[in-house]
This record gives sequence, structure tokens and C-alpha cells, in this order.
Amino acid sequence: MSLDQPTGRQPDHPVAPEFPARWSPRSFTDREVSEAEVMSLLEAARWAPSGSNHQPWRIVWARRGEPAFDAIRDSLIGNNPLWAGNAAALFAFASRDTVTNREGVEVPNRTAGFDTGAAWMSLALQARTMGLFAHAMGGF
Repeated sequence: MSLDQPTGRQPDHPVAPEFPARWSPRSFTDREVSEAEVMSLLEAARWAPSGSNHQPWRIVWARRGEPAFDAIRDSLIGNNPLWAGNAAALFAFASRDTVTNREGVEVPNRTAGFDTGAAWMSLALQARTMGLFAHAMGGF
């Protein structure tokens, strides 16, 4: 959970409440997340739409206090490791940018990044419905 949630965010047009409630904090409380909560977040990402149902995203994750958490945190650049190290869990998303076509040939997957973004947003919205906040960053 974050310490710096803004208040009074109002959309200009009607949308589901998860959209204005979602935001990207840079400070976190000491709340921990359970493995069951992480599994719910990953399940939401799994159900994201993808071109031809290829689901090109790959996710590495760890909860604070686990050795893999430090590895993910330490792969961040700039000031990101300072505040991300206080998160309850870290998730690193990657895209598999090729796919095997019907002829068995490995070809570029032009929608891999778009599809992986849908998986990220699915996880972020699921987090919000669980009373959690997620912050995306590309600084690895």
C-alpha cells in the first residue's frame, strides 16, 4: 500500500471505479502480500487478451524478503531501487517477441509489447481491487 495516494481524482466521463483509483505510487507501507494475493495478481495477468492468444508475457516475481526480490530490485536503474525496495513485491514483465507460425517457423510477434502491456494493466487493476497499488517502470 502506498503512503502518497492522491485524493479527489474525478474522470471527465463515466468509467469503472478501478480506473481513477489506479495510480503509480512511489512510497509504500510495510504491509506484506501473501502468496495467495500474488497468485491472484498473476491470474489476472494470465487472463489478459493477446493477439492469437499467444500470451507472450513472461513474469518474474518475488516478495520482499526473498532473495529474488533483491535481484529484481538490483536490476533497476537510477533512483528506482531506493523506493522500489520498499514494495511488498516486485514483478518484472518481459515479452517473448517471436512466435511459431502454423508452418512451424519462428517469426516476429508484432503485438508482443502491446499484449504484455495488457497483462500489466490487468495485474494493476486487480491490485487496485485488492486494496493494493502497483507502479510500472521501464528503468532496468
